[in-house]
Amino acid sequence: DIMAMAGHGGVKPENLAAAQALKDAAMANSILRSRLPEAGYLHLNGSYHSQRGEGIVWYLRREVPHLRIMTIATVAQGELGSLEAASHGLADFVLVVPQPPEAGR
Repeated sequence: DIMAMAGHGGVKPENLAAAQALKDAAMANSILRSRLPEAGYLHLNGSYHSQRGEGIVWYLRREVPHLRIMTIATVAQGELGSLEAASHGLADFVLVVPQPPEAGR
């Protein structure tokens, strides 16, 4: 959550959220300017920039509502057999990887 990250280093939450939105808008603008309508386009970004259809995805859909967009997210879990409820809807495809061991063990 971006607001949880904001408290680190004396950063004001509203400034961090505004900076994040500006970065997402700039990346979406770059994608729209450089893509070829008849070709696919692969853009790699950190999950916060596209999870749950927000961030870059929101800006892209605002400009081109029928643009075909697919997202991928990765989550770490202790149990790999099924996706934890909190991760449902993060992306079109969610990759589940093993939870790393805790530091200091």
